Amino acid sequence: MTLDDDIHRKLDDLQQAVDNHHKEWQSTVHRYDRSSRRVYVILVGFLAVIVGSYFYFMYTTTIPVPYDDAELGEGALLGFPLLSSYYESTATSTFDGVYAVDGGTVTDGGARYTIADGVIRNGGEEFRLQGDLDSDGRFRGSALWHEDMYDPGDCSIVNVQLHWANGMLHFTHYELGSEPELFLKLAPIER
Repeated sequence: MTLDDDIHRKLDDLQQAVDNHHKEWQSTVHRYDRSSRRVYVILVGFLAVIVGSYFYFMYTTTIPVPYDDAELGEGALLGFPLLSSYYESTATSTFDGVYAVDGGTVTDGGARYTIADGVIRNGGEEFRLQGDLDSDGRFRGSALWHEDMYDPGDCSIVNVQLHWANGMLHFTHYELGSEPELFLKLAPIER
């Protein structure tokens, strides 16, 4: 064997080694591409299941909110004992009835207020009264005020006053720590 043959053989061996290394590298890269695609498909599928489950249960499941402390004990209403007491109103039936604002009728577009069992309702608005009558027949207390009773998280506690004057029921609500400014005059429709 001559020196040239030996050099050609070593170059061929080196070229063979480079080719083998390149083929091994390509198979590793292709294997990684296939496995990463599988991982992405699995991750996207898993994410779709989680998001789908969230929206499915959000729109098909109703969580019962107990209005009775006897069912779950003190503080049953979302864990707030203060709020749960408003679902056991102590207001008297002195003001129960259906009313129209300023003597208008419900049919001419006036607002209709219904008062029953310590709850005042006007459309979607609701006041759950908590308090007692004073010696002068005026109700002074607080209320759990739902600006929209179909949105259960939309509520606050306000002061409320009710009293009779000149055959009209005077009603106001105002923020805690402030004084009443305006009274709404309600004329009885049904009592």
